[in-house]
Amino acid sequence: MAAVQRPLVPGQPFDDLTAATRPWQEVYFGPNYRRLQQVKARWDPRSVFHHDLSVRPPGH
Repeated sequence: MAAVQRPLVPGQPFDDLTAATRPWQEVYFGPNYRRLQQVKARWDPRSVFHHDLSVRPPGH
């Protein structure tokens, strides 16, 4: 049986991003991603706190 696909909305849980047709950053964080990158650059410039789905520093 095929899985039911729902429309993606900003702020949905990460586990629902498997069917995303857009970059996960855009789907999850929406228009806030660039601002979050600026915060990341200021407070964690060496990217000590990271994982596969974390906010990446600008330019990455």
